[in-house]
Amino acid sequence: GPAQAPSTGPAGKALGKVIVLECRGGSDKGPDGHRRDTVPICEALHAKGWAAEPMFYSDAEYSTVYAACAAAD
Repeated sequence: GPAQAPSTGPAGKALGKVIVLECRGGSDKGPDGHRRDTVPICEALHAKGWAAEPMFYSDAEYSTVYAACAAAD
């Protein structure tokens, strides 16, 4: 998936990290549970040397999501 794709800049490491947030459910999701544009967004960021991780937001996981976003660029 997009979180595991290698993403490195010119120095061999990621230029930074982006979290792509989404909510579970809804009619805009594909069979993998993600919005249809989430994986292409992550792949485009990987191609530019950025790490990109899709995360599902929920109130129950607020602290985990908040920490991931706070650590991202």
